[in-house]
Amino acid sequence: MKKSKQIRIPTVEEDAQIVAAALSDRDCPPLPSGKLAQMKPASVMPDQVKRMMNLTRGGMRELRSGNAVRIVAIREDIAERMTRNGGDLEQQVDEALRKAAGL
Repeated sequence: MKKSKQIRIPTVEEDAQIVAAALSDRDCPPLPSGKLAQMKPASVMPDQVKRMMNLTRGGMRELRSGNAVRIVAIREDIAERMTRNGGDLEQQVDEALRKAAGL
């Protein structure tokens, strides 16, 4: 007979530590109230989003004519600054990175 794994419920103190650590993670802030209710299951996502989420090692699968796309985290203040005058964030990030790299 296969032995089942035991699930251990954290103590109140352990749970408080876990919650505090999660809340202090700048890269993964808590969802604003009501946001979770707006989420849809992956089964109803548009095909393009499904393709984008089909990750391969080292980046994302090629989505456009031979251009490999990689996911990069951009802080909200930078994204807001780059799109302040309108325009496409992805294009502006590409241009800024190309300029910084001397391309």
